[in-house]
Formats: sequence, C-alpha cells, structure tokens
Amino acid sequence: MSAYIAAAVFFGLLGLIPVRKARGVRRLIAHGERAPGVCDYVTWDDGNASAWCSFVTPDGKSRRVAVQGYGSPRFEAGDVVEIAYWKGRPRTAVVVQDEENHRRTHLVAVIVCSVLAGVFALAAILAAAL
Repeated sequence: MSAYIAAAVFFGLLGLIPVRKARGVRRLIAHGERAPGVCDYVTWDDGNASAWCSFVTPDGKSRRVAVQGYGSPRFEAGDVVEIAYWKGRPRTAVVVQDEENHRRTHLVAVIVCSVLAGVFALAAILAAAL
C-alpha cells in the first residue's frame, strides 16, 4: 500500500513542474524584454518540424531560438515573429506567438500527472480496504 501512496505523491508533485514552467513562460511574455525576430529555416526530425528563429539583443549579439513542433511547422522560413527573453539571459527566449503551444503542452503534462496520481491514490485506497 505504501508504494501506491508514494507513487501518488510522486506524480502529484511531478505535476507541479509543468505548472511552474507554464507560469514562467506567461510571466516572461508579460514582463520580459522584446525583440523582433525572423524565422530563418525549418528542420524536420521523424516527421516533426522545428522552426529556427533569430533575433538581435540590444548589445548587438545575434541569438537563435527553436520553436519545436509536432507534425507540420508552426512557422515558415521568412515569418516575422516577436521574441521575449529576460534581460541579460537571452537563452530564456521564447516566440511570443507560440505561447498557446507552451500552455497546451504544459497543460497536457499536468493532466497526465494528475490522472496518474489519482490512479495510484485510488489503488492505495482499494488496497487498504481489502
């Protein structure tokens, strides 16, 4: 029974990670630095497309951010996008127009973890009743 409880707690806590990441992306888009960007090219890996977009920071450094996709690309080469990043940390960059994808991906992860936590909690209850 304790293994079921441990698994339920584990998946419950694991589900908090994507919640925090989703909030971080939302906060970044709301309060981060902004820069215009352009999608340079699209790469394919096992049928999934990733668009590579570049932008220039105020100090003149060129940076690149990947927009990972599943299936067809969200952006094509030449698309103009807006980039959000934390000042002094351009590695945190995200494409603003891709926020909905970030939110959806994290929401799915939360749902999966919540369902698994519920299944193990129910298994613990049933094991205790028997």
